[in-house]
Amino acid sequence: MTGSSLTRRLRSTRWALIIMLMPPLSLSAAVPDSEEPLSDRIVVELPDKNRIVRVAIDDAPPYRIFDGDEVTGIYVEIFEAMLKQVDWTADYTEVPFPRALEMLKSGASDAMLGPMRRPDRELYIDYSVPAFPAVAKILLYTQPENRIDRYEDLKDKLIGVQRGSRYDLRFDADASLRKYDHTHYESLLLMLALDRLDVVVIPEALASHLIGELSLKLEVSPFAFPGKISYIAISRKSELTYYLETLKLTLQRIKDSGEYDRILSRYIQPEIRRAPDGSADYELDQPRRGSMTAQ
Repeated sequence: MTGSSLTRRLRSTRWALIIMLMPPLSLSAAVPDSEEPLSDRIVVELPDKNRIVRVAIDDAPPYRIFDGDEVTGIYVEIFEAMLKQVDWTADYTEVPFPRALEMLKSGASDAMLGPMRRPDRELYIDYSVPAFPAVAKILLYTQPENRIDRYEDLKDKLIGVQRGSRYDLRFDADASLRKYDHTHYESLLLMLALDRLDVVVIPEALASHLIGELSLKLEVSPFAFPGKISYIAISRKSELTYYLETLKLTLQRIKDSGEYDRILSRYIQPEIRRAPDGSADYELDQPRRGSMTAQ
């Protein structure tokens, strides 16, 4: 072996040892004693900045709104603000709620915005990103005898629910109740107005929007199902599952910057309250009692 060959081999061995002893690279470059938010000290670098995210959602104002070619709403604007930080774009497909769940299950879509967490969905949905505020589910009625003051009053009532939706663990599992499911809340509310249903369970802000749109006068029961945080639901068959931490970081960034608050205030300012711990998480306030009438 020549001297030059031996020298090159020693150099190669030395570099190999150096590389092996180097600490692993991290996306987080935390600065000790820094006062800036953690999300501002994290650099997110992805190999495919022009990724298109396939999103299957239903039209459910004010959460998800389809108006011609424009897609807006609370959930959509929050999601768009997150994607903007990593130069991704969303391709939205409007489908009924049950169909959106099926598309997640098959991998035909990457994400869905807003479904609640349920054990039966865990098999095909990753719930790592709790992005959206809790929403109370109110119970609407027209006839005084159908007013619901407590859970037990639901017995013997014909109750309208959206097909595929979940409202409350006890209610969802209660096979003794008479439930009528339909794909669209609009149809359920019209059936209620015609006294073909006794009660309809529906998210409050959506009820307010649809009652105005359909020019209805309906009553709100004192009893309601409390709201729970809803999620950016990721298909377990999607490559987005590789970027869950990135999505959580971008969500925290828009909360730290105040953009999350600003989006909410454009839609639900009269009905929101700050969480008891003072955080930027929001919940729709206690449901309004009495009449909900088209303005």
